[in-house]
Amino acid sequence: LWHNLKQSDSIENPINWSEAFARITWRLRPLAAIDDLLRRAVETTLSVKARLLAIETLAFYDSPKALPALLNAAKINGPVGGEATRWLIHLGNTRWRKFKVFDSLEKEGIYDPDQVELIELVVPRVEGKSKLPPFNDILTLKGDAKKGKITATRCVMCHRVEGVGINYGPSLEGWIQNQGDEKFVQSLVNPSTEIAHGYSGSRVRLKDGKEIHGLSLSAKNPLIVQSQGGVVQVIPSGKIKSVEPLGRSLMLSAEQLGMSAQDVVDILAYLKSLN
Repeated sequence: LWHNLKQSDSIENPINWSEAFARITWRLRPLAAIDDLLRRAVETTLSVKARLLAIETLAFYDSPKALPALLNAAKINGPVGGEATRWLIHLGNTRWRKFKVFDSLEKEGIYDPDQVELIELVVPRVEGKSKLPPFNDILTLKGDAKKGKITATRCVMCHRVEGVGINYGPSLEGWIQNQGDEKFVQSLVNPSTEIAHGYSGSRVRLKDGKEIHGLSLSAKNPLIVQSQGGVVQVIPSGKIKSVEPLGRSLMLSAEQLGMSAQDVVDILAYLKSLN
């Protein structure tokens, strides 16, 4: 049935699947779709939602043939790789126990609780009073979209824009159209004023004294945390001293990124020009 549907719709390239066909693949889960699903998972031009659906579909197979694909997906930087890792750990303890998932995770260097080396990644606090003018004054400046495109390269370590960047913070495409100029400038000048839904950070204190700040992708053992730059770390519970809300934004302020008031409105002009 899946092959017939694929041929009738002339969908040879999995990157061109419609959402409806991706959902059909999720339901039918033919073995012939495994390689196509991996291609969708790694394809950065697809939305995160579409890529995560590919990961979920692979995880719903009950065949060892899906294991190599999910292992490859776990090596992807960012939330897609983190979600694949989360599924592998869950499946290794449940339906896929017979496939010796944890042996594969260790062999591929993805997760070995005895050998894992964790990197301290801390979001620095804003020190002192901002030297930038009030955001209402910033809005009176005239932005230069061309300069803003260059300055916006500082943002792609955490955000995606024009198909480039990391899926860590919200995508910047369409953000201003939905939230408005004032909120955008305010979020750059003082990110902690209002934190976007789903982006509240965690502060993980380790027993060795290190700290990791980021988004918790999995709250169970092991804890999976994504930090700035899309770095995903898998943290065994035995190494954790405590986990608590960070209480402030994971995003660096414009001033911490070395931006001037003019830089802020240049980025604003650039993002508005995309539509």
